[in-house]
Amino acid sequence: MLEVTPVNPLTTPPTPIGETYRAKVSEHHKGIVTDNVTLASQLLIQAELPPALGRGRLFANLRVGPGGSNSYTMDLRCNP
Repeated sequence: MLEVTPVNPLTTPPTPIGETYRAKVSEHHKGIVTDNVTLASQLLIQAELPPALGRGRLFANLRVGPGGSNSYTMDLRCNP
């Protein structure tokens, strides 16, 4: 878990412009190659907690091969 503080990058040094909150970033990769099976899988999650309007979210999932043959998912949310 990360703690995130929004800052103004145009000031030197950058100054906080909001309250600190938590964020979760995780990534998982898997690959299998044998004489009988070839599989690649990826999962990426980026979320800010608690969810709030305008903070955004990213979820990605890619699977190639048997069991999850050729699927791709993207769930990207950012509301101003």
